[in-house]
Amino acid sequence: MVVSRASRAVIVLVAVVGLLVYLAIIDLGVSAGRIHHGVSVQGIDVGGLTETEAVRVLESNGRKRRETRLYFGREGLRRLSFTPKEIGWWPRAEVTAASAMEIGREGSPIQAVLDRARGWLGGVAIGWTGAPRAGKVDRVLDRWEGVARKHGLDINRGFLRYKIRRAVIFQPPQSLFRVPLVTDGP
Repeated sequence: MVVSRASRAVIVLVAVVGLLVYLAIIDLGVSAGRIHHGVSVQGIDVGGLTETEAVRVLESNGRKRRETRLYFGREGLRRLSFTPKEIGWWPRAEVTAASAMEIGREGSPIQAVLDRARGWLGGVAIGWTGAPRAGKVDRVLDRWEGVARKHGLDINRGFLRYKIRRAVIFQPPQSLFRVPLVTDGP
């Protein structure tokens, strides 16, 4: 029996689609009632956990995170620091775990499959739900602006506010975050 090139292409395409559907079904079975593989919250792996287990892990890590000092600085300026607790940030473990559970389950079926594939191939990182209190961040920024002025520097307040929020909610702790200055540009 002779099979044309077009027929072979259709057979290969059907086989690939079938394999992808099979893998999606397997992934649904493996992840039933659990957060999908590869999902993490600020460097905390919650993939494979039930939502209740993730809440416990996130509560424990969130309490530590709330007390962890974050440092900002740059050349010509001494280190500036704060704890997330000082700016009114609370780890909302239940809501964050629910957000992690939605990865690969929300949106269109195509989006859900793409999210699951990202989890398996490189991971899906999400941030904590919630934000620092604006008034408390303003007080930290006011204090830091006074320090910067004494060193002859002008802080880019809007960008620094953004960086503070990202440092608390999205980024795992690191040794030093860079303070943006007005002269740095957009």
